[in-house]
Amino acid sequence: RRVREAWEAFKDQFNKSYDNSTEDLLRLKVFEENYRAIGAQETSASATYTLQLYEWSDWTEEEFRASRAGAVAGGAARLEGAVDASDVLLGGAVGSGPFSDSLDWRCNSTNPKGVAGVSPVKDQGTCGSCWAFSAASIAEGVTAISDGVLLDLSVQEIVDCNYANYGCSGGTVEGGLRYFMSDGLALTEDYPYENTDEQACAASSTESVTTGTQMLVSSFSEATLMEMLYQYGPVSAVIAASCPAFAGYKSGVLTEGCTDTCTGLDHAVTVVGYGFDAGADLPYWIIKNSWGTEWGESGYARLARTGDGVGVSGLLCENDAVQGAEATTSCTASFSQ
Repeated sequence: RRVREAWEAFKDQFNKSYDNSTEDLLRLKVFEENYRAIGAQETSASATYTLQLYEWSDWTEEEFRASRAGAVAGGAARLEGAVDASDVLLGGAVGSGPFSDSLDWRCNSTNPKGVAGVSPVKDQGTCGSCWAFSAASIAEGVTAISDGVLLDLSVQEIVDCNYANYGCSGGTVEGGLRYFMSDGLALTEDYPYENTDEQACAASSTESVTTGTQMLVSSFSEATLMEMLYQYGPVSAVIAASCPAFAGYKSGVLTEGCTDTCTGLDHAVTVVGYGFDAGADLPYWIIKNSWGTEWGESGYARLARTGDGVGVSGLLCENDAVQGAEATTSCTASFSQ
């Protein structure tokens, strides 16, 4: 009875309606799985994170992956023309000094460069364009660090003009970063996000305001990811996201993911920092998502740092950054961080 009452309340909250009773029952079955996962988490004495219901809590995993994920793991192709981050990092910068325990690129006082390198959280909508959002976030961060200007860069340009990927049907972060390095990116205000891939590339009618230099890659190394964050700003990660633990995340330090291998990776996020939760007694990564500010901790999540290896939900499987950027504008965007 409790599940049925929660189901009716969920449908009212998110204005859900279905074509017939058969579909209603099918949706109820999916909802019940998510609802019971929340209940189990709430009653766990060792829980370090909380879950909640979202508008997609009645979607199948395939439906969720198609519209709220969209990343494709880069594999061996990701390494072409890229530099292994461990070959160019200074090493030891994080191990000693004021940022050995925490770093956050969202604020100018919580990172070694003294600049904010993260634009506001956005929502990819029903387009599988997370890969483009992550690539744009990396471009924004490295531009802020290299040139001292925080720009809101066009995700739609990456979706429309990066022909190595498949728009709303998915793509690789490195494909988006390669476009940033070869063609540069315009401002969002000049090339706004449309939640579609059905329009022609309009890059020729907009002005590129920043261009990246060299792509850096890393896998399976916590220390290297920390050094990448310290020296070059936000770093991309491709994770597995289509399970209740991540899709239903509300708050806290997430210790359970959707995979413990590098298979099933389907969603790109941006690592913007790290820290330590004294209450949970856990070190964590701070990730920026592209599901709007109603998800997680105002659009962000904290995932437990677990040492070298795959990481929670595959966080350490594929990490990409850009070594430098050159801005062609000195106009600083004004964001509330």
